[in-house]
Amino acid sequence: MTASPIIQDFVVLALISLLVLVAACSSAPQPRSPPPPQLAPPQAEQVVQTQPPSQALNVSSPSVPPPSSSPSFPPLSADAKTALETLLKRGATLAFSATYDVSETYQGETQQSTAALYVKGDEVRTDISGTVNGQQTENRAIFTPSAMVSCMKDAAWQCLRFDAVNASENVTGVPQPNATSGDLFNGTLITRVADRSIAGAHAACFSLVTATPNGTVTEQQCYSQEGVPLSLSITGPAGSMTRQANSYSLAVPDSAFTPPATPQSAKDLLQTTQ
Repeated sequence: MTASPIIQDFVVLALISLLVLVAACSSAPQPRSPPPPQLAPPQAEQVVQTQPPSQALNVSSPSVPPPSSSPSFPPLSADAKTALETLLKRGATLAFSATYDVSETYQGETQQSTAALYVKGDEVRTDISGTVNGQQTENRAIFTPSAMVSCMKDAAWQCLRFDAVNASENVTGVPQPNATSGDLFNGTLITRVADRSIAGAHAACFSLVTATPNGTVTEQQCYSQEGVPLSLSITGPAGSMTRQANSYSLAVPDSAFTPPATPQSAKDLLQTTQ
């Protein structure tokens, strides 16, 4: 059984959230404004609608008192889109690592896996491990501005290097407010929903509802006050996926981006097989 399209999309679309933000913020630095006041428990949802969809996603969960450390969450007085963009921009310049539990359903079949995300400067690493046809699989990808190293563990790790791959242009995740191609939230109803406690941290959460040619896609995205992505759930016509952090850290060693085996050049391998 091969990995479903949702898992494939998740590798590219969900796991490596904030990478394009890293590149965008590095090319166009933005001054940080003073931290806003601490967040009070949410009393009402704030909605920004760029195009009127049929209805907003209604998500409720227990509110959690905010931590005392800085930076604080955007205040409820900010509209939902502005608050989400504020957290995305914080995460764009952040070094962090996080581990996630992942569940995805496609064509009535549900698969469970674990994932990890490491971000530091212009380097990003993603790990996914799970079971396919009764066999444990483990995959790792390391992205830099000039190359991507893709590794798979069978009896031992094997790695391939793809040169001239700008990860900051080819790997995306959460919508990027600094993108030059226009407002990527266009057509999306964004709602600030109840805060949650995830991985021992206070998380601000947002509902995003987008109408597509194939049907409505609903998302919930949750972030720590530093901008670390803690939870992502997506439901659409093809199925659903949920990724939730069980731990995260703001300390990332340089060794996290060292391949587990000496990479072989994909270009050289292709030439030898021709």
